[in-house]
Formats: sequence, C-alpha cells, structure tokens
Amino acid sequence: MGMTKKTIFSGFGGQGVLMMGYVLAASGMQEDKHVTFLPSYGAEVRGGTANCTVVVSDEPIASPVASFMDFAVFMNAPSLLRFEGRVKTGGTVFLNSDMVDLRPKRQDIQIVCLPATSIANRLGNPRGANMVMIGALVQKTGMLSLKFVIESVKSIFEKKGPNVQNMNIVAIEQGAALVSDQSLGREALQIRTMKIQEYRFGHIEIDEKVYRKDIKLIGERVVPDWWRSQGHLVEMEDVEDLLNADAEVCIFGAGAYGCMRVSETVKTAFESRGAKVIVEKTESACTTYNRLSEQGKKVVAGFHLTC
Repeated sequence: MGMTKKTIFSGFGGQGVLMMGYVLAASGMQEDKHVTFLPSYGAEVRGGTANCTVVVSDEPIASPVASFMDFAVFMNAPSLLRFEGRVKTGGTVFLNSDMVDLRPKRQDIQIVCLPATSIANRLGNPRGANMVMIGALVQKTGMLSLKFVIESVKSIFEKKGPNVQNMNIVAIEQGAALVSDQSLGREALQIRTMKIQEYRFGHIEIDEKVYRKDIKLIGERVVPDWWRSQGHLVEMEDVEDLLNADAEVCIFGAGAYGCMRVSETVKTAFESRGAKVIVEKTESACTTYNRLSEQGKKVVAGFHLTC
C-alpha cells in the first residue's frame, strides 16, 4: 500500500491558511501524487477560524473528506482548541508559537513550535508566516520534496513578480532550516525569552527596541499597554495570556516605587498551575527576568514602567 497523508491547516481568516493548503496540493501534483484540496468557505473565512484539508497519496483518493489527520498546522489558539482532537495518535502538530500560547493537552502526538510570525517579520515579509510553516511541515514530515514546493510557489506567485516569489521562497527555506533544530519539539513549549537591555522610569529597552508603555513579555512577543484594570491592582482580565503560556515563573514589575499590586486571585491562579509569582519593583524585576531566562527557566512577565 502506498503513502497517504492527510493534513489540516487552520487559523484566522487573513493568515493565508487556504494558501498553505493550495501550495501543498499544487506541490503534490508537481511530484505526480494524487491530491485533494478541500477548503472551508463562508462566514468562518471572513473572521472566524478558516481551515482546509489536503490529502496527498501515491494512490487514487476515494474522498477528500478526512475525519482524522496525520498532520496539523495551527496558526492560532482557537484552531488548536477546535482541531487537536482530530489528529491521529502519533501525528504531528505544527504551531505558530507567536500566536499559540496554549500547551496541547495530548501526550500521544508530536509538537513542533516555530515563531513563524516573528521569522516572517525579520525576513521583511510580514504576511509570510504561512510559508514558514509550509517549509517546516514539508521538511519535517518528508511527504514531499522541498524542491517541488519551491517550484509550485514560483508558479503560483509568477504574476506578482520575482520579488514576491523570492520572499516566499526564502520564508519556506527558513522554516525548513529551523525545523531540524532539536529545540523545536515539545520542549520548545518552554517559552523563548528576550533580553532586557535597560530600564528607566517610563522607558524599557528590549532587544534594542524601546517601549514607553507598560508591557507584557511572552516568549518572543511583546504586548504593549496591557494593564487594563482600574486603580493599581492587576486582575485576571490582565493576565489571561500570561497564565495560558504555562510558564514556570511569572514576574511582575510593580513600577519604580512599587505602586502596582497583584491580586490574590491572580497569584492563586498561577500557583494552582505550578507557577511561581514574583512581584518586585520594576528595576529589580528586570534583573530577575534576565537571570531566570539565562538559567533556561520558562518565564513570562508584566512590567509597569512608571510609578
């Protein structure tokens, strides 16, 4: 019996989810495989969770409908929540870790995490996160040859010119190169962290970029202007993404004079998940954040930059 592999792609409308499926299907045809491409249209695509399924096979395919998948590419957290249960035991889930802070519940699947949005931004191709994920998928699974994916992308984007073609090819190659990194397996859910270079009153510099609003740090993601509660108290509505990141330590920088306070409800929520909560004046909190990050701890943080 020949090879048959089923893949689901899912994310918000506008993340290039259907394009990922189209590229995979076109690449399979380039390699003389039998393929089906079943996109999800309608209201979902205009703002909800868009998805499509692709089947690639050495043999004729009886139906494009697939109940369970060998592989899944999830571009956001709602996709993981909705479709994790449809991945076969032993299957592989690819996560855009910039957009998915949740830890998959299952232990019978492989997890590959890539900060695809950050990679695409660094490449100067902010809409190229989907191509990063395609490169990772094909390289990791071996279901197709990468050269056929590149040929397909050249053809698909031919009318947009060589610049667009090359940007997408580079994104694919970057995803393929990174996926062999051993740190991208399930252990990659240990959150990637950044380096705080400097803190002054009303000013924090992280990875050579200056922020002048209160910020949260979640892996390689900076969330500005995060503190929405009234008064000086941090409440649950402010920290849901920090909590869902499943970190070992959550650090709160309480301001230059320690005026920000963290509610007991928030502390209890983190502690119930086995996470330690540290509340310090922001200067000390920055030092603690860098020290624990360098030790390889899974650290997230929320910093108040003024009082």
